[in-house]
Amino acid sequence: MDLEETARQSGIVRREHVDDLLLSLKNRNYGWIICSPSQTQERLQGDLVQQMPALAPVEDFNRFAAAMLNKDRERARTYLESIRANNIDEFLYIPNCSQLPNGGIVRLDLMSSLSVAVYDAAIASGRRLASLTQDGFYFMLMKLTHFLARPESPEIIREK
Repeated sequence: MDLEETARQSGIVRREHVDDLLLSLKNRNYGWIICSPSQTQERLQGDLVQQMPALAPVEDFNRFAAAMLNKDRERARTYLESIRANNIDEFLYIPNCSQLPNGGIVRLDLMSSLSVAVYDAAIASGRRLASLTQDGFYFMLMKLTHFLARPESPEIIREK
């Protein structure tokens, strides 16, 4: 995915935010993706909430990595490096931070719907862990869009 082209042409990122997002995307450590829960908004799209039964689960990166390393270790190491570089469409990697001391991965491949009542109850009970920053939110939308609507290979020929 060409991140600059996606940011400029997708229609997902508001025009006034494109330049800031592109600056963030150049910082490949991804520390800019999340922040403490918003103090001004009760809830935001892309909030990370602990112990949610659905939506897009967030897994502890070290636990995920340990499970992967139980398989083919060399392939797993390469795969984990690709996840950390945010090159795998179905994962949004979040680096180590106060909310996720081992880092985390948002499992876009396990997304599902959830009742608003269940979500509101989780927020009300104080399980809101973090919020995506503005750039983090746009990056998640770009990854999600690419994951769900990847361009088809030009070699594929379909019947009309």
